[in-house]
Amino acid sequence: GRSQLCDGGMPLPANTSLLSVCKGAPNFILDYCTSQLGEDGTARPMTDADKQNVLDIVDKYSSRALRVLAIAARTFESMPFDTASEDIS
Repeated sequence: GRSQLCDGGMPLPANTSLLSVCKGAPNFILDYCTSQLGEDGTARPMTDADKQNVLDIVDKYSSRALRVLAIAARTFESMPFDTASEDIS
């Protein structure tokens, strides 16, 4: 495959075969984020200060009655569970 999701988009690690994407309320999505994608396309760790900065921006938009959604993505080389098992919890 690909080395990035699209031209100028999220870089994909070698051996990526699956992509999981979640969208939702920023305060919930951010709880699960450990890294962030910079404007230059590189990933870096997401600190608590980074998360608070995002939430501060969200609050500014929300105070103007604008709805804000967050999007998180994670790559996988294989399914994170045994596909032969009926229990996927």
